[in-house]
Amino acid sequence: IFGDKIMYTIFANGFHDGYGLALAKVMNYPDVVCSPRGQKINECLNVCMEIKDVSLNSFKNPARDLPKDYLYKELILYYSGVNDVGSFGKASKFWNQLVNPDNHTVNSAYGHLIFKVRDAYNPMFPEVNKHGDMSLAFTQWDWAKTCLIKDKDSRQAVMHYNRPSHQWFGNKDFVCTMSNQFFIRSNKLYLTTYIRSNDCIKGITFDIPWFISLMYVMKNELQAFYPELELGSYTHFAGSLHIYERDFELVNNMLKNEFIHDSIKMPEVTDNPILNPNSAWINYLRDELKKYDNIKFIE
Repeated sequence: IFGDKIMYTIFANGFHDGYGLALAKVMNYPDVVCSPRGQKINECLNVCMEIKDVSLNSFKNPARDLPKDYLYKELILYYSGVNDVGSFGKASKFWNQLVNPDNHTVNSAYGHLIFKVRDAYNPMFPEVNKHGDMSLAFTQWDWAKTCLIKDKDSRQAVMHYNRPSHQWFGNKDFVCTMSNQFFIRSNKLYLTTYIRSNDCIKGITFDIPWFISLMYVMKNELQAFYPELELGSYTHFAGSLHIYERDFELVNNMLKNEFIHDSIKMPEVTDNPILNPNSAWINYLRDELKKYDNIKFIE
């Protein structure tokens, strides 16, 4: 207990276990009830969830399963590195409400932020960085991977999502995720995420499978340097974990039922889906999408 605030920690074997506990906490025992932007929420501050087995990365519930049709489209968009509202708007009309003043881009295109934007120092080209030419600078992904290659025990393998450039009043898409941090300890790859604001229905359900997928891809890329590397746990830290009033009835119905494991197949060791539309994993997601009715896939 810190003053009048409580840090709530969940230790779960899989996402399905942790998600059920998180919903119950926020719905039944919120720290506060408040109304940011005039929308009532139940809110818990400083919630930490550790998922021990990252292969247990999804859930099923009779009242609401994880919407895999949208999740698969979002994952494909993230790994493609695009950030145009046209592509994201085809996945969900919600994205159209978040378009920037340029009427073309959205900010929370996570793959674009970590795979395409080059704003990290590249030690191979110090003179280029010094003169402000960022064309050869590192992406956030390059930075984190290189830190781990240079020093297996590094504490600097951090990827930033929310940037100072997002800090302007009137921003409809103020990026929720602040950072990922990878660690290698005891020959296992761990990932910790800090997210400033996480909606229990439309946020964390899609965020955690995405972040866990990054663990698989990073492990794949590091195995040339650390052949015995295995996957460790995933830790998700939310500054604000909340449920909107419009979802109270849905959450109460979900809590009447059991949360069970329903895994998503993650990238294989030999497959890298980053900016690779022909990767085996992206094709797997495309095939899975065909199982859903009335879905037009984004090419």
